[in-house]
Amino acid sequence: MVIEMNNLQEFGEKEEQQKVEIEPVANDGEIRPCADIPNEFSSSYAGTWNRRASVNIDLLFDSDSDEFQKTWNMNYNEAAIYLEEGKNNDKFQYHPRSQDALPAYLIVHNRYFYALDFVASLLLLGLAIVEQPSVALFKVSPGFHASMELLLLSVVSVELCMKLRWMKIKPFLSHTRTIIKMVTLIVMITEALVVLIRLDPHFRVTRALRPIFLIDNHYCGGIRRVIRQILQSLPPIIDMLLLLLFFMLIFSLFGFYLFSPNGEDSYFSSLERSFVSLFVLLTTAKYTFFEKFNLFTMESSFPDVMMPSYAKCRWSAIFFVLFLVIHLYFLMNLVSFFYAQFVFQEEDLSYMLAVVYETFTRMDKIKFKKLLLHRRVACKHAFRLLVSRNNPSEIKFKHFYGLMRYFKPNATKLEVYLIFKTLDTNESHSLTIEEFHRIYEISQLKWEQKESTKYWYSIIKWKFLQRFFDVVRSVVSSVWFEALVNLMITLSLLWQIFSLSIYSLSAETTWDQFFKQSKVMLFFVTFSVVVSFGLFTYFSSFWNVFDLIVTTTSIFGYISNLFGVSVAFVFILRSFRLLKLFQLKKRYRDIMGTFIFIMAKRFGSVAVVVLVVYYFFAIVGMEIFSGVDLRNCCKQTAVEQYFVAGDGKKNGYYYLNNFDNIAISFVTLFELMVVNNWFILMDGYAYTTTEWSRLYFMFFYIITMVVVTVVVAFVLDAFLFRIQFKREIGECNYLLISDEMITAIVCLSGEEIAFCTDVADQRLTINESANYEFVFRGYRMRSRFSFNLKMYAEEVKQWIHEANAEEQLDTSFGDSVNSVAKSRRTVSCSY
Repeated sequence: MVIEMNNLQEFGEKEEQQKVEIEPVANDGEIRPCADIPNEFSSSYAGTWNRRASVNIDLLFDSDSDEFQKTWNMNYNEAAIYLEEGKNNDKFQYHPRSQDALPAYLIVHNRYFYALDFVASLLLLGLAIVEQPSVALFKVSPGFHASMELLLLSVVSVELCMKLRWMKIKPFLSHTRTIIKMVTLIVMITEALVVLIRLDPHFRVTRALRPIFLIDNHYCGGIRRVIRQILQSLPPIIDMLLLLLFFMLIFSLFGFYLFSPNGEDSYFSSLERSFVSLFVLLTTAKYTFFEKFNLFTMESSFPDVMMPSYAKCRWSAIFFVLFLVIHLYFLMNLVSFFYAQFVFQEEDLSYMLAVVYETFTRMDKIKFKKLLLHRRVACKHAFRLLVSRNNPSEIKFKHFYGLMRYFKPNATKLEVYLIFKTLDTNESHSLTIEEFHRIYEISQLKWEQKESTKYWYSIIKWKFLQRFFDVVRSVVSSVWFEALVNLMITLSLLWQIFSLSIYSLSAETTWDQFFKQSKVMLFFVTFSVVVSFGLFTYFSSFWNVFDLIVTTTSIFGYISNLFGVSVAFVFILRSFRLLKLFQLKKRYRDIMGTFIFIMAKRFGSVAVVVLVVYYFFAIVGMEIFSGVDLRNCCKQTAVEQYFVAGDGKKNGYYYLNNFDNIAISFVTLFELMVVNNWFILMDGYAYTTTEWSRLYFMFFYIITMVVVTVVVAFVLDAFLFRIQFKREIGECNYLLISDEMITAIVCLSGEEIAFCTDVADQRLTINESANYEFVFRGYRMRSRFSFNLKMYAEEVKQWIHEANAEEQLDTSFGDSVNSVAKSRRTVSCSY
């Protein structure tokens, strides 16, 4: 999109004409030019002016007075607050409504306070390292970590105090997340004071709630969204789990009555033991989609649970077969959704995964709709504060620049001017409400100046160098050149596999020397590409950056070999070069593109959510199981062999999985999540402590299963969204979209550059020719919101139409109510 600029002088004259359009008469009879009065006043001035001022207030304003400038600055500030609330999806009911509330709001919504609160939340989580049971190297006295905890909690409590000041008591108590944080804070301060007074730690399972402070931080909005999606996905998951547990309870009753008379069968000796045995049987069975293609694999405790009863009566096998068929094949069918849907085009999905995915995608679309409409409402609130009484339907650049000083304070005047011109699609030198709605997308652009459409080396004076770079550019741009590079990489891969199969790791042949030298050649090839295309053009592509990193890594491995670094390390570095083959196959490019451009930003939030679950269960596990010694435990039980602390082959090593400190607890929980025989550790703690300890491990398994299922649904949604987006816009349009979306190209004249820059900058940028045209490119990385805007374009129009119709209906209803009230007052006055 190219936006042509008119003369800046004409732009200024138009503004001046509109300023003197109305000339009100003062009380003394003198005619004054009408000041640029705000159409609506900031709520911070509610005590001085009404929100919609009377016409008589026009005469009280002097455009050169400090009060006039302060009024506009307060409007700019509140408009920026509205935009921030729309960006962060904050409810407008918590908007500061008075001048007293504004300082408290600004203190909390400050980047330095954000950073301080974030650091305090992380340090609170880190206290688990030094608190008992602590990591050996970081052991401190209870008084020290209790004092640190009180200090950090006091920092966190500042936000709650400021929130209470600007929200007031009723809205404060209606904010659920704030109430949860306040209750947790009070409990933790009380416990920290008890530890500080007694100088002896007590049972503190509430330490597991510390991640609440991190989740509530400004920088963790993505984490809150993931948690919200998990909670919104819970109802169908809970329904399925209840159905699963209901059938499991029925089979537990059947199993107890059928097999408890057999004294040799310990798996069904009691009702609770029957339930645990069937739960372990179900969760340790691995059924994969390979079964459908004669590659069936199953690993479970199925024979162990069945054999004592099977030895007594062969007909007992029917019970276990029915149990597994009902639970495993119908209720917990783990057929891979992605594999069946995109490889074999089938519809037989995992029930749980299908339910979670359907809920996940539906809620994600609803969330996008709400966020889109919420941002439009925020823009309308800000728009009313930025227009003047003379022109209540358009924003001038002067007021837009005042807004950006608060909304994007680090932006230069030139950047603000470029954003303004990009929004001004009608080239009217002002912004309408529809143009202003795009501010969230356009304000995120990064700007860079394009000197000309020619290549960078066209400025070189020597013609032979220009011709040389033209030849290099044509060579590296050819298909044959790319094919030759890929062939060298493939041959290197094949030779590496062949040499490792025939020769030893330390052996080196002539071909090894050749492929090592080829990596130097590839480095010069990469250097040639950089030189021919220029740094910015080269680094604008993800695959070029990836290729440069891999090539540099390979050269580093070659140089390391010359200095005697281990050969294994060199082989590892050489293998990175093979990753470039990912871009050869279209499906691999889709996978990498999905991960880089859609999943990369959100995957960090998902990973933090998993770590929060780990932290919660690690704290609880340390409080319950800390100090429990599993070495040589479980005598005369089925799991005895796993906890033997002998020498040599008899060592079971399972006793190393304990909860003696936070680091070991994380490792133990990870093994419980991924290892198939997780029940061995559960049995060890159940036999050593109490049977009730099984609840801890069973709850952890269920919760991690739910979280991991949502994570899988998130990954599938990312891939499906990319594929659906490609189908929606077409293959040709999809290929035209680069890794970085070029949103706008703006052309500015020399006069406009002088208007936006200082004198010192003008000497660097402005050409001697007054007619020289400067071209600026605005670009930014694509986001999920941008994808949604394009893919749901038709639905977005419908949503906006419905929202506008509803707003008009509310306005009409409000006007009718006001007219009725006015008529009633008139009738009462007549009486």
